[in-house]
Amino acid sequence: MPFGRNISREVGGPSGNTMQLTLVEPSEFYREQFLRAVEDYRAGHDDQATRYARAESDFAGFIQTWHDRAAGRDLAPGYVPESMFWMIDERGEVLGVLRLRHRLTPIRSGHIGYDIRPSMRGQGLGTELLRLGLAEAALLGIKQALLVCDSDNHASRRVIEKNNGILQDEMLSEETGPMCCRYLIEIPS
Repeated sequence: MPFGRNISREVGGPSGNTMQLTLVEPSEFYREQFLRAVEDYRAGHDDQATRYARAESDFAGFIQTWHDRAAGRDLAPGYVPESMFWMIDERGEVLGVLRLRHRLTPIRSGHIGYDIRPSMRGQGLGTELLRLGLAEAALLGIKQALLVCDSDNHASRRVIEKNNGILQDEMLSEETGPMCCRYLIEIPS
Protein backbone atom coordinates (compact mmCIF):
# COMPACT_ATOMS: atom_id res chain seq x y z
CA MET A 1 0.00 0.00 0.00
CA PRO A 2 1.48 3.39 -0.93
CA PHE A 3 1.90 5.81 1.90
CA GLY A 4 -0.02 9.06 2.13
CA ARG A 5 1.77 12.36 2.35
CA ASN A 6 1.90 12.05 6.14
CA ILE A 7 -0.81 14.68 6.27
CA SER A 8 -3.69 13.04 7.98
CA ARG A 9 -6.30 13.86 10.59
CA GLU A 10 -8.60 11.88 12.82
CA VAL A 11 -12.16 13.21 12.84
CA GLY A 12 -15.57 12.15 14.05
CA GLY A 13 -17.36 9.98 11.52
CA PRO A 14 -21.04 9.85 10.57
CA SER A 15 -21.98 7.39 13.32
CA GLY A 16 -19.87 9.00 16.03
CA ASN A 17 -16.87 6.77 15.32
CA THR A 18 -13.59 8.40 14.41
CA MET A 19 -12.20 8.35 10.89
CA GLN A 20 -8.56 8.61 9.86
CA LEU A 21 -8.38 10.86 6.79
CA THR A 22 -5.24 11.00 4.67
CA LEU A 23 -4.27 12.74 1.44
CA VAL A 24 -2.62 10.50 -1.14
CA GLU A 25 -1.36 11.17 -4.62
CA PRO A 26 -3.33 9.48 -7.40
CA SER A 27 -1.99 6.01 -8.12
CA GLU A 28 -2.87 2.68 -9.65
CA PHE A 29 -3.17 1.30 -6.12
CA TYR A 30 -6.43 3.23 -5.59
CA ARG A 31 -7.93 2.59 -9.05
CA GLU A 32 -11.02 0.70 -7.87
CA GLN A 33 -11.69 3.12 -5.03
CA PHE A 34 -11.38 6.18 -7.28
CA LEU A 35 -13.59 4.64 -9.96
CA ARG A 36 -16.23 3.95 -7.29
CA ALA A 37 -16.06 7.64 -6.38
CA VAL A 38 -16.49 8.58 -10.07
CA GLU A 39 -19.57 6.32 -10.22
CA ASP A 40 -20.90 8.12 -7.14
CA TYR A 41 -20.44 11.51 -8.85
CA ARG A 42 -22.21 10.19 -11.95
CA ALA A 43 -25.11 8.69 -9.95
CA GLY A 44 -25.47 12.02 -8.14
CA HIS A 45 -25.60 13.88 -11.48
CA ASP A 46 -22.59 15.86 -10.29
CA ASP A 47 -20.50 17.91 -12.73
CA GLN A 48 -17.35 16.36 -11.28
CA ALA A 49 -18.19 13.14 -13.14
CA THR A 50 -17.18 14.91 -16.35
CA ARG A 51 -13.92 16.15 -14.79
CA TYR A 52 -12.93 12.57 -13.94
CA ALA A 53 -14.46 10.74 -16.95
CA ARG A 54 -11.08 10.00 -18.54
CA ALA A 55 -10.19 7.82 -15.55
CA GLU A 56 -12.96 5.42 -16.57
CA SER A 57 -11.56 4.80 -20.06
CA ASP A 58 -7.83 5.44 -19.56
CA PHE A 59 -6.91 5.30 -15.89
CA ALA A 60 -3.15 5.13 -16.50
CA GLY A 61 -3.32 8.15 -18.83
CA PHE A 62 -5.44 10.07 -16.33
CA ILE A 63 -2.88 9.43 -13.57
CA GLN A 64 0.04 10.30 -15.86
CA THR A 65 -1.58 13.58 -16.88
CA TRP A 66 -1.89 14.60 -13.23
CA HIS A 67 1.70 13.60 -12.47
CA ASP A 68 2.80 15.68 -15.49
CA ARG A 69 0.73 18.65 -14.32
CA ALA A 70 2.28 18.46 -10.86
CA ALA A 71 5.75 18.42 -12.41
CA GLY A 72 4.88 21.32 -14.75
CA ARG A 73 5.20 19.20 -17.92
CA ASP A 74 3.10 19.79 -21.04
CA LEU A 75 1.05 22.62 -19.53
CA ALA A 76 -1.31 24.61 -21.74
CA PRO A 77 -0.49 28.32 -22.07
CA GLY A 78 -1.53 30.21 -18.95
CA TYR A 79 -1.59 27.11 -16.76
CA VAL A 80 0.70 26.45 -13.80
CA PRO A 81 1.77 23.24 -12.04
CA GLU A 82 -1.17 21.67 -10.24
CA SER A 83 -1.30 18.63 -7.99
CA MET A 84 -4.22 16.32 -7.33
CA PHE A 85 -4.76 14.48 -4.07
CA TRP A 86 -7.36 11.97 -3.01
CA MET A 87 -8.64 12.01 0.55
CA ILE A 88 -8.99 8.45 1.75
CA ASP A 89 -10.29 6.93 4.94
CA GLU A 90 -8.64 4.14 6.92
CA ARG A 91 -10.10 1.55 4.51
CA GLY A 92 -8.55 3.32 1.51
CA GLU A 93 -11.92 4.51 0.19
CA VAL A 94 -11.68 7.75 -1.81
CA LEU A 95 -13.99 10.28 -0.14
CA GLY A 96 -12.95 13.44 -1.93
CA VAL A 97 -10.54 15.08 -4.36
CA LEU A 98 -8.36 18.16 -3.92
CA ARG A 99 -6.62 20.08 -6.69
CA LEU A 100 -3.82 22.44 -5.65
CA ARG A 101 -2.31 25.00 -8.00
CA HIS A 102 1.28 25.68 -7.04
CA ARG A 103 0.91 29.40 -7.80
CA LEU A 104 -1.67 31.74 -9.29
CA THR A 105 -1.98 33.12 -12.78
CA PRO A 106 -4.47 35.67 -14.10
CA ILE A 107 -6.23 32.93 -16.10
CA ARG A 108 -6.94 30.47 -13.28
CA SER A 109 -9.13 31.40 -10.33
CA GLY A 110 -7.61 30.16 -7.06
CA HIS A 111 -5.08 27.91 -5.41
CA ILE A 112 -7.38 25.11 -4.24
CA GLY A 113 -10.38 23.31 -5.68
CA TYR A 114 -12.01 20.39 -3.89
CA ASP A 115 -15.03 18.14 -3.97
CA ILE A 116 -16.55 15.43 -1.80
CA ARG A 117 -18.29 12.49 -3.44
CA PRO A 118 -22.08 12.95 -3.23
CA SER A 119 -22.81 10.05 -0.87
CA MET A 120 -20.36 11.44 1.71
CA ARG A 121 -21.49 15.07 1.76
CA GLY A 122 -22.93 16.78 4.81
CA GLN A 123 -20.52 15.13 7.27
CA GLY A 124 -17.86 17.84 7.57
CA LEU A 125 -15.49 16.05 5.19
CA GLY A 126 -15.13 19.09 2.92
CA THR A 127 -13.86 21.10 5.88
CA GLU A 128 -11.29 18.41 6.65
CA LEU A 129 -10.28 18.02 3.00
CA LEU A 130 -9.56 21.75 2.74
CA ARG A 131 -7.70 21.69 6.08
CA LEU A 132 -5.46 18.90 4.73
CA GLY A 133 -5.05 20.78 1.45
CA LEU A 134 -3.90 23.91 3.26
CA ALA A 135 -1.17 21.82 4.91
CA GLU A 136 -0.08 20.71 1.42
CA ALA A 137 -0.11 24.34 0.28
CA ALA A 138 2.18 25.21 3.20
CA LEU A 139 4.65 22.56 1.99
CA LEU A 140 4.77 24.41 -1.34
CA GLY A 141 5.57 27.65 0.46
CA ILE A 142 2.16 29.23 -0.13
CA LYS A 143 1.57 31.68 2.70
CA GLN A 144 -1.83 32.95 1.66
CA ALA A 145 -4.27 30.79 -0.31
CA LEU A 146 -6.90 32.24 -2.62
CA LEU A 147 -10.10 30.20 -2.83
CA VAL A 148 -12.98 30.96 -5.16
CA CYS A 149 -16.49 29.53 -5.15
CA ASP A 150 -19.81 30.43 -6.69
CA SER A 151 -21.72 32.90 -4.51
CA ASP A 152 -24.67 30.54 -4.27
CA ASN A 153 -22.54 27.55 -3.21
CA HIS A 154 -23.34 27.89 0.49
CA ALA A 155 -21.75 24.57 1.44
CA SER A 156 -18.40 25.56 -0.07
CA ARG A 157 -18.59 28.99 1.53
CA ARG A 158 -19.08 27.35 4.96
CA VAL A 159 -16.13 25.00 4.32
CA ILE A 160 -13.87 27.94 3.45
CA GLU A 161 -15.08 30.05 6.37
CA LYS A 162 -14.55 27.16 8.82
CA ASN A 163 -10.94 27.12 7.60
CA ASN A 164 -10.54 30.83 8.47
CA GLY A 165 -11.33 32.11 4.99
CA ILE A 166 -11.88 35.86 4.89
CA LEU A 167 -14.22 37.08 2.16
CA GLN A 168 -12.37 39.59 -0.03
CA ASP A 169 -15.04 40.37 -2.61
CA GLU A 170 -17.75 39.05 -4.88
CA MET A 171 -17.38 39.37 -8.62
CA LEU A 172 -18.49 37.90 -11.91
CA SER A 173 -16.41 34.79 -12.58
CA GLU A 174 -14.47 34.92 -15.84
CA GLU A 175 -14.09 31.14 -15.64
CA THR A 176 -17.61 29.93 -14.84
CA GLY A 177 -19.90 32.91 -15.51
CA PRO A 178 -21.94 33.31 -12.28
CA MET A 179 -21.09 35.56 -9.36
CA CYS A 180 -18.30 34.17 -7.24
CA CYS A 181 -16.78 34.84 -3.83
CA ARG A 182 -13.04 35.25 -3.41
CA TYR A 183 -11.61 34.27 -0.04
CA LEU A 184 -8.10 34.49 1.39
CA ILE A 185 -6.77 32.08 4.00
CA GLU A 186 -3.55 32.84 5.86
CA ILE A 187 -1.44 29.70 6.14
CA PRO A 188 0.74 29.49 9.26
CA SER A 189 4.40 28.68 8.67
